[in-house]
Amino acid sequence: MSKDKEKKSLHIIARPAKGFRRAGFEFSANKPTIINVGDISTTQYDQLVNEPNLVVVVLGDNQPEADLNTDKADAKAKEASTEKAKK
Repeated sequence: MSKDKEKKSLHIIARPAKGFRRAGFEFSANKPTIINVGDISTTQYDQLVNEPNLVVVVLGDNQPEADLNTDKADAKAKEASTEKAKK
């Protein structure tokens, strides 16, 4: 992975209340799992960021802590799909 990707991390929570497993990791709905992007394969990265049962926030070195409020994430996803449908 490139140096830029090594400095990034994924902050992930599960949408299902009982939790969720993907790409060899287990995710809770209550507490974020933090994964350094440099520690996973490109395939794992793609699986995680494209999984609809996970809320994934990609952060770099100089970014504040992630806000993993699923209501906000759901609203943003709905807004994005509405904008896409308008086009």
